[in-house]
Amino acid sequence: MRTPGRTNRYRLTELYLGTNHDARFRAAADRHPEIVADSETPVERAVDAIIAGEAVAIYTDRMEFGPRALGARSILASPVKREVNDTINKRLNRSEFMPFAPVVLAEHVAKVFDIHPGNAMRRAS
Repeated sequence: MRTPGRTNRYRLTELYLGTNHDARFRAAADRHPEIVADSETPVERAVDAIIAGEAVAIYTDRMEFGPRALGARSILASPVKREVNDTINKRLNRSEFMPFAPVVLAEHVAKVFDIHPGNAMRRAS
């Protein structure tokens, strides 16, 4: 017996199924000096912008497909000021319910978050 909807199945060769907007991005970079396309020092430029309190968008190729797909398009910003979260949510038309995923080096976690014995992550031995 055949299962409906399974007749046209095929194996995915990659998860980057979204449209590639490279040409549109490069055109925008020509009009807006705050947009940097193909920087030779992307990490350094991103770090400098974040330290200056700016949000940074990292764009690589096409948008990926799948649950919690991250990496090809990311927004990076310092979590120090509450206004950053509000500004990004407003700009992207997001609700407060849609959380951001913080990335913090393990040795700096207690400086960024309120860590105490009740919520500390236990490491596997």
